[in-house]
Amino acid sequence: MENSHQPKHVILYVDDEPSHLELFRKAFYQDFQVVTASSGKEGLEILKKHPVSLIVSDHSMPEMTGIDFLRQSIPLSPHATRVVLSAYSDKEILLKALNLGEVFDYVLKPWKRTDLKEILEKGLRAHENRVEKVKNLETLQDERDYLRREIKKVYNVDGIIGAHRGLQPIMDKIPSIAKSSSPIFIRGESGTGKELIARTIHNKSDRHNKPFIKLRVSLIGESDLDREIFGTTEQKGLIEMAQGGTFFFDEITELPLNLQKKLLTMILEKEIPLAGTPQTRPIDVRIIAATNRPIERVLEKGEFRRDLFYRLSVFPLTIPPLRERKEDIPHLIEHFLVEFNKEFHKNLTLSEEVVRYLLKYDWKGNVRELKDILERAVALCQGTTLHPQDFSFNAAAPEGDPSAMAPNLMSEVRYAEVESLKKQIKEARGNISEAARRMKLPISTLYHRLKKYGLIEPNMHN
Repeated sequence: MENSHQPKHVILYVDDEPSHLELFRKAFYQDFQVVTASSGKEGLEILKKHPVSLIVSDHSMPEMTGIDFLRQSIPLSPHATRVVLSAYSDKEILLKALNLGEVFDYVLKPWKRTDLKEILEKGLRAHENRVEKVKNLETLQDERDYLRREIKKVYNVDGIIGAHRGLQPIMDKIPSIAKSSSPIFIRGESGTGKELIARTIHNKSDRHNKPFIKLRVSLIGESDLDREIFGTTEQKGLIEMAQGGTFFFDEITELPLNLQKKLLTMILEKEIPLAGTPQTRPIDVRIIAATNRPIERVLEKGEFRRDLFYRLSVFPLTIPPLRERKEDIPHLIEHFLVEFNKEFHKNLTLSEEVVRYLLKYDWKGNVRELKDILERAVALCQGTTLHPQDFSFNAAAPEGDPSAMAPNLMSEVRYAEVESLKKQIKEARGNISEAARRMKLPISTLYHRLKKYGLIEPNMHN
């Protein structure tokens, strides 16, 4: 373990090559306090004794890869930001880790000092913001205020705000549900905030100091699901990485029937069946599952096991769509306007006419769609107040007829975003990592937007 003199932030760098450790230390010792380790195992021992702000690891190491080390570092240093260095050939593995929230960003080798320093500084800012938010949460005494602040300011997964009667029963149940370890089944359309509810329950539970790991089932190929979820004798699966904590199955209805049976067996016997072997290992994980599909229809078609559904539904929760709680929309607009004003360094206000128009829209994409549309409007607005024309409303739309307005609104907003994305990628000469840095976005977010609009193939990562 090596230390330089004492700047503000501590960065742990893990690499099995001594020359790489020395190169990193020399490059950054004047800017940060650099602590080094020559293996993932040594890095974990350091984290048990020393708090750090940021963890950087090489991916290609013997015994324990960088991604495996960073996963195992989460419970030891939950507020640290994680960056991985890797070769171009490992990008698929890295993007999967990004999507699962295990790493903040990655840098391809060989790295340049200026580029890597920019990533480190961005990661340290993210660490500072996270620590500040946690401190703010710790000062909250009232249970309901805690939950609402957590939803509104800390996670902001989909920004579920407001005390509409459709949400209040869920909010009231969260403290008691959090005390249990029984499975939860959450139903709700895309964009309603299912992950937010799952994270809130985890963070109010006795498991809050243990990992919360999310898997969107549809993101992983069927041939890899068994190994990724349940693991092998040589490698832990995602569920085992959540040991003691919570595992969130998003899009659970996409899980193949053979793996549904394995999951049911695991829940009943509290043992994880390893892929390709009769061996098992004891497991203590709370399972939260979610779907955006009509579960009754899925069950009728035989695509999902009824016995698994009933076992997961000890605590069933249904999140109402935004169109059924429109009184929340003004609060959501106010919240997102504050957020995006800060992000884009603006001080925009919203005309009453815009609020009236937004209340008419059907919001099939729910809170996520509202957030995306407001983000685009704030980013493109050249004035001081948002008006209907900033949302590209159809001026001829009949009063009270959102169906006449919606297609034009969505097509114009999508067109503007697509053109903006094309311009950024062109200016970065096709380098998506560079475009993400210029746009000040996590690379996983940019990949998601590019795939959303068909600008890259769904399975393309470069």
